[in-house]
Order: sequence, then structure tokens, then C-alpha cells
Amino acid sequence: MKNNPNARAIIFSHPRSGLHLLRCGLYLLEGGTEAYSDFWPNYDINYIHKIEDMDTASWEAIQEPNTKVILLLRNFHDLAARSVYPLILRTYANIAPEKLKDIHPAVNMERALDETLSLEDRFGTFAFDPKVYGNLIQLHEELSTKTQCGIIYYEDLVKNYSLLYKVADFLGIEYQREKVELDQLKERIKDLYVKGDHFPSPPEGLQTDLKLLWATLPLSIQQSMVDYLSPDIYNKYLSRYTIAMEEE
Repeated sequence: MKNNPNARAIIFSHPRSGLHLLRCGLYLLEGGTEAYSDFWPNYDINYIHKIEDMDTASWEAIQEPNTKVILLLRNFHDLAARSVYPLILRTYANIAPEKLKDIHPAVNMERALDETLSLEDRFGTFAFDPKVYGNLIQLHEELSTKTQCGIIYYEDLVKNYSLLYKVADFLGIEYQREKVELDQLKERIKDLYVKGDHFPSPPEGLQTDLKLLWATLPLSIQQSMVDYLSPDIYNKYLSRYTIAMEEE
């Protein structure tokens, strides 16, 4: 992964955790106008999905005291359940391909219907990796003692998109709030995302009842996260996502 060598901030984010919602939102908030293909690889708010993919510029950037770090977290139960989404999308591609347009009218139908491609190449990756997720938290925990760090939860951002202003203020981004219409901003982000050749998640109307599919999985994933991070770090970052065990 190549990033801007002059980064002013870095976002740590497991795939499908809302990176585009945050990063595109910040870019548009400060007046960005370039096409996705131009701004995404060059924007000076870098991002990291996996520690092992970090380039030299990113490692150097996080050592600078002026570089700010944001950890963007999403409910790991939700991320794990979404691992089946490519199968759902493939089913619609095979049976009712016109339904894919319900996700967004500009989705890449040629790619979605190309059965010579892998599911990941057709619909993108939805896989949840507990170690990738945990490693980002651990790195953030280590950095929090020596640099300016913040945490944003995807669910909070979706529920109250005005949190984007707080992130912008934290990063020192200048914007004219009176000229910003957040609903329009989110629509522009969707357009950027899809025109960047990404495939969004199925809308609610096209989703299987994942609660039934994953009825026995949540507690095992939860315990693996506790074991991997340690109870203290888990509680510090992820306690809001804890599912209580039912007493027998």
C-alpha cells in the first residue's frame, strides 16, 4: 500500500469499517473536487488496513509527533457476519441481477456478472480477520502514549454524521460548516465509492437474516478477541460490543 509521504494523519481501519465514509467525508468537507482515482491514492490523510501492508512512509509518519492517528472501529460481530455477503451478492447476480442496481445504479455490472473472476474480484473483500482487527488496536494502544490519537466508532458516525466535524477539528481541517449539507455529502461519498469500482454491501432488503446464520458464532469470536488483546485492552476499546453470556 502506497500512501502520501507527507501525511498529516493516518486512519487505522479494518476493511468494511467505514473508511470511505470518514476519509471521503473529510476530503469533501475541506473542498476536495478531484475524481476518486486522483484523490484516493494521494490524499494526505493516509489509511492502514493491515499492519503488514504499511509502507515506509506510513511507518515514518507515525513516528512524527505531529502526525495524528485515528482508530476507526466497527462492531466485530457485524464484520464477521458480513463475510457471507459475496455469496448473497453472487446469488442475486445469478438469479436476479437487476436487483444489484438497488444497491447503487452505478455498480459495475460487467464485473459482478463475470463468472471467470473470483468472488473477491467480483464483489470485493468482506472477510473479517480477528488478528488484523486486533493488531490495529494494539498498535493504536502503543502509539497513544506518544502521539495524538483518537477513536471513532463506525456506529456513532452513521448515527450522527456530524461527528465528522469533530474529526475535522481534531485534524485541524478548515471548513465552512454553514455551507455543508451532510445528507448531500453522504450521497457524494456513495458516488465516489461506487465510481472508484467498489461494491457496497447489500441493502437491508436484500440481506439474509444473518442472526440465524451466525447464531452460535458471536461468543466464540468475542472470546477470541478478549484472548488476543487481553481483557484490559478489550474492555478499553471494545466493551460496547460485548454480548452477555446467558446463564444456564
